Amino acid sequence: MKKRNIMFRKSFILVVFLAIVVNHTVFSQVVTIDAAISNAVRQFIDSGRFSKGTTVAVLNMSSDNKNLSDYIINEIIASMTNTGIFEVVPRSTVEIELADMEHKYDMSGFVDDEYIKDMTKNLSSDIIISGTITRESTESYRLIINAIHRVRFVYLVSYRGSVRDDKQMQTIVAGSKIYENFTTKERLMFGTLNIIPGLGSAIQKDKLWWINTIIGGTGIFLLVQGIVMPAIIDDVPEVKVNVITGAAIYGVSVIYGFARPFFVHKPKDSGISLIDPTAWNIELVSANKKDINGFRISYNMRF
Repeated sequence: MKKRNIMFRKSFILVVFLAIVVNHTVFSQVVTIDAAISNAVRQFIDSGRFSKGTTVAVLNMSSDNKNLSDYIINEIIASMTNTGIFEVVPRSTVEIELADMEHKYDMSGFVDDEYIKDMTKNLSSDIIISGTITRESTESYRLIINAIHRVRFVYLVSYRGSVRDDKQMQTIVAGSKIYENFTTKERLMFGTLNIIPGLGSAIQKDKLWWINTIIGGTGIFLLVQGIVMPAIIDDVPEVKVNVITGAAIYGVSVIYGFARPFFVHKPKDSGISLIDPTAWNIELVSANKKDINGFRISYNMRF
């Protein structure tokens, strides 16, 4: 029995170790965009298919975003030039030589092999670099960079890699705007503003802001009904139930409204919101210099 326990422990430890190794291997393969480009150029060099002085023209990088295509093309040119092995044709020269084809082909969009072969027959280079970058998952992109022999039109080397959708990638895709997600302070502000059901979430541009409005609105309605009804009609038995139920529902909306902003991300193609949340101030103050404390909410506007 003791021997079986020892064998079980050894097997368990081995399985855990292998799981850690596999996990590390899988996740370590997802790299930054700059690292992926460097890995591609290194793979080209290590392949031994290119001699020193090989002339290269970086033709295109197909993607759904022109900023991303331009960034990758420029980085490939810079990386290959700095190796001292490749002689890279300037991008402006490539564009001039292909200017008469612009009406027919979109160099930032999809370009298949036959079109590339037709387009590049007059290019003054030995090797053509062409590639694609597409969504692989919600957390990564798939980058493919091919080195093609211009005359024989055969693939010499092909790089495949996964690129992490990190802050750098989000900034590149956003263009000139630097992508910044909501800060903790902003999320706390949105959550606090949801004391008025749905207000903070609406300012945050949360698509589900209406959920908090419905829940909180129902609670407030029952609460107000329970408070106001006795002043109009005497001896209403359901008044107490309405007050308790309304307070409970409103309490749920406050908790939900405070937590919800921490699960919402800033849209990558827009600003923070229609209203700057940092302009809101919420303070704990004394009322009329007495020992009764309360909240004071203010909003600063600049013209």
